Amino acid sequence: MTSESVVLVAHGTEDPVGRGVSERIRDAVAARLPEVVVDLAYADVVEPRVGPVLARHPHATIVPLFLASGYHVRTDLPAIAADHPGARLTAPLGPSPALLPALSDRLAETAAASGVEASGVVLVAAGSSRDCARLQVWSVADELESRLGIPVQPAFLNGASPTLAEARAALPADARERAVAVSYLLAPGFFQERLARQATDLGMPFTAPLACHPAVVDAVLGLVSTSPTGPSR
Repeated sequence: MTSESVVLVAHGTEDPVGRGVSERIRDAVAARLPEVVVDLAYADVVEPRVGPVLARHPHATIVPLFLASGYHVRTDLPAIAADHPGARLTAPLGPSPALLPALSDRLAETAAASGVEASGVVLVAAGSSRDCARLQVWSVADELESRLGIPVQPAFLNGASPTLAEARAALPADARERAVAVSYLLAPGFFQERLARQATDLGMPFTAPLACHPAVVDAVLGLVSTSPTGPSR
């Protein structure tokens, strides 16, 4: 065991492709931090869970691979970290301006594949019952709109409104015609499948999740390097 360790915490999914994304992020971070032990844990659904992984790395820097501050970020992970006083819990991966290039690139990839140049965007997040998490997604939508120069509306797949259909309808008429659903999800799994079904029903192109985009890896490294007890790059 070493104090020079990082534990990445993903939500967890039964989808092996989704777990593979988390593993690739871990491997990419480890490649950039060759003197540091980088491990991976899951907050829900699958093993290994956070507690047993922290038992191996009691002085780790813990990085939540979550895109908003919902239940796991606000309640679950702080409680687990409190049982390991030598560990340091960073802010979550998102929201962060550092992820905007990844969202832009996923949109460009979809435009190239579909031949549809977006006139408007619906930024689609998993959803949360927590006001702070929903407001963070609205903030990301505003930042993405400023970056792209086209209208962007947020939508949620669970536990909040507007839905994808409602958000698309809220776009200006000229933006609605060639609207694209941009996935504000980290990995394939239940919510990406739901996004795909809903977008297909609406006749909307949709993007892949952020996955192991270089901007995601850079954002993780930024969280590690700014942690008071975290390893230096």
